[in-house]
Amino acid sequence: MAFYLTIDDGPSLRAQEKLDFLSAKGITAIWFLLGQNIEKNKEAAIEAVQRGHILGNHSYSHPHFPLTSVKAIREEIDKTEVLIEEIYKTAGVVRPTKLFRFPYGEQGGFLKRRILHKLLESYGFQTGPFDSVQFGLLFRNKLGDPYWMWSYDTRDWAMNKEGIQHLTFEQISKNLDTYLQSYSPEKDQIILMHDHEPTTHEFCKLIDRFLAHGVSFVPINKLA
Repeated sequence: MAFYLTIDDGPSLRAQEKLDFLSAKGITAIWFLLGQNIEKNKEAAIEAVQRGHILGNHSYSHPHFPLTSVKAIREEIDKTEVLIEEIYKTAGVVRPTKLFRFPYGEQGGFLKRRILHKLLESYGFQTGPFDSVQFGLLFRNKLGDPYWMWSYDTRDWAMNKEGIQHLTFEQISKNLDTYLQSYSPEKDQIILMHDHEPTTHEFCKLIDRFLAHGVSFVPINKLA
């Protein structure tokens, strides 16, 4: 049983704080980055690579793919791929694998989904160890999928929302405790967190909560 840590939407302007915290805990992750944020904070992306993290493609601007043309989606992926390749080259590190995650986990209907799967395969995006992973009902992978979903979303992003989507840190912590007391110990888990500036402190506290429950995140270079 392995826990994989994945972090979406960065690199924020406080990504360096998260990198320092994770290094102190001996944790590496897959960072599914947005191209527009790489442009704002290339230094953090370079630092992540040099510290043994893996960078994945999460599109350029995080659009809703079901509402976006295939041409525009290709442009979103292309622009981010160029930036990621540049980061690895600048860092002096060989890119170990090419990974992709859909913004919001959205793919669209059956036909759109088939088109996007073929598109991702054409880029050489790799599958994961999905045959051993415990997924939820909505965001699932099967072996061979050229993209990554997740087992558990901490919903740390909801601390930035208003109205019915808003959650307090206490609610998120309680939900996490429930999950950590109920997951299948025979199955691997893919954890979804986010690199958002306003929740950097809470990000670190949630990681500590995982560790307090005895979770050990797999060193991500083993995946590569």
